[in-house]
Formats: sequence, C-alpha cells, structure tokens
Amino acid sequence: MTKLGRLFPLPLRLCASALILMKAALLFSIILAMPVIAEESEPAPKSIDGKDVPPIEKLVLLKGNVKAGEAIFKDPKTANCVNCHRMGDMGKEVGPPLDSIGEKPKEVLFESILQPSAAIQHGFETYAIKTKDGVLLTGLLIEETEEHLLLRDATGEQIEIAPAKVLKKLRQEKSMMPEGLSGLMTLQELVDLVEFLASKRVGQ
Repeated sequence: MTKLGRLFPLPLRLCASALILMKAALLFSIILAMPVIAEESEPAPKSIDGKDVPPIEKLVLLKGNVKAGEAIFKDPKTANCVNCHRMGDMGKEVGPPLDSIGEKPKEVLFESILQPSAAIQHGFETYAIKTKDGVLLTGLLIEETEEHLLLRDATGEQIEIAPAKVLKKLRQEKSMMPEGLSGLMTLQELVDLVEFLASKRVGQ
C-alpha cells in the first residue's frame, strides 16, 4: 500500500474524487447557462423612405427595370453615378469605368453600392497626401514617378504634386465612393439601378 493509501482510506479517496467531479459539473453548468454575447452587427442600410434595405441575398431575387435604372444612373438627385463613373460616352473618369460592369454577379453590384469600402478595386484606392506647407489633398493616385505624383480628386480634376513637397502619404481604408447611397433611392430604384448595371456586358 502506498503512503497516500495509508493516510487516506479508500472510502475517503472516493469521496474526494466524487467531490471534484461534482465541482467540475457545477462549473460546467454555470458556463453553459451564461448568456452568449453576440457581436454587434452593422445596422442595415436605409432607403430614402427610412426603411431597412433587405439583405443582399434577398435583393438579388427582386426584379428591376433596365430603363428606369438608366434614369437613376444619370439622375443627380439620386445615385448620380455619371458624376464619378464613365459608361460609353457619358460620365466622368473618377471611379472605375462601368462599360462591362454586368459581367459581375448581382451580389457584387449590390455590395458595391451598399458597402463601397468592402472591396475596393485595385488601382482605385484613395490616398491622403499632406504637403510640407500644410495642405491636405485626397484622391486616387493616378501616377507616381520621381518627378511627380498625380492625384485625381472626387470632381475628376487632376492635381500634380512634386515629391519633394510631400510630407506624408497614406492609403485610406475608405473608398472615395460615398456611403449611404441607398438613402437617396427607394428600394425599387436601387433594384432598377442594379438591373441596368447588370445589363452592361462585353459587346452590349
């Protein structure tokens, strides 16, 4: 018999083991009973009438009107996409051209409008540049050489900066495309706009 066995008879050792198991079971039950704290999700985007925009998986099931969507694309009071995007012979060259945007799935089109910073297309990242004389400039970095940096701002204007004048240059996490565009449209107008964009494919 071991020294532990001589000091503590078998019944006592069994009781001690049972007590440990009971404490473990009690602790486990307390953990299971604790409320699960869910991560806070971002609020749903709103339409112009203040209603929540449905999730993208439901939006793609809705049918839009291409002609109505084209009007929304051009309308300065709603999406006004032509203010930043080129399509055919209309629009400005600020963001990516949209001549073949319909090659992308509708899910991506809705996400680009509702969450413009979720997936910024390569080459269209926004940069903030602070010059040594205190001027802060933001825009798309179109070109960077030893001679100059070339920014395109939100109006489509190009700004040339000498590298020697740059104090700091930072890539921004946010897209130049504004958030909250759904708040300028009804739900049907949003669906119509995506229907129009989805119709723009190569050769069409």
